[in-house]
Amino acid sequence: MPEVWIAFGTGKHLRFIAAHEISRSLGPQTSMALPFFHAFTGCDNVFSFSGRGKKAAFQTCNAFPQVTTAFLALACRDRKSVV
Repeated sequence: MPEVWIAFGTGKHLRFIAAHEISRSLGPQTSMALPFFHAFTGCDNVFSFSGRGKKAAFQTCNAFPQVTTAFLALACRDRKSVV
């Protein structure tokens, strides 16, 4: 698996985040569904989803595996099988 690093912050607050490690800890299904979760919860254009932040929305999605399954189906719609 290739390493993907994201630069976050500026100046002396610059740090690098290992996106590949986050993906590994989430697992392949959640990682593939994550872009649809991001779009569904407002991308970067809004700061909350129905008065809740991204963390609360993510915790709710994790509590209901059907949400990940639905987002994964969208991510894999051109594929013959779901990971």
